Amino acid sequence: MQWSHEEPNAGFSGHNAKPWFYLNESFREGINVDDEAKDPNSVLNFWKEALRFRKAHKDITVYGYDFEFIDLDNGKLFSFTKKYGNKTLFAALNFSSDVIDFTIPNDSPSFKLEFGNFPKKEVDASSRSLKPWEGRIYISE
Repeated sequence: MQWSHEEPNAGFSGHNAKPWFYLNESFREGINVDDEAKDPNSVLNFWKEALRFRKAHKDITVYGYDFEFIDLDNGKLFSFTKKYGNKTLFAALNFSSDVIDFTIPNDSPSFKLEFGNFPKKEVDASSRSLKPWEGRIYISE
């Protein structure tokens, strides 16, 4: 990813330098570290949050076991559970442009929404419908 929207080399080198590799023109349109760092909903900040989530829940995200697919016949929804000790992670990922309904295993109220790709203020954690391309991770302890 380019560093900034600055011409001519997206923050990589000075004006007189000639980059050895082609620069994608998207650096002018906000796809650069400087602009994305300022946008809380950017791809850069999503991945920072995803890595924070993974680190905070390393026990289950890295060392979890008993990986079990849920609703494997659904071509638009990818969902699964993963366990570690007394914790269970449930992921529901909508791989379509449609709104998709899902079911939490055993309809357990103990699952809490912990992470997703939409801002939390835009998500009704009790809803069992995923927006197009939405993914959520719930954890039960």
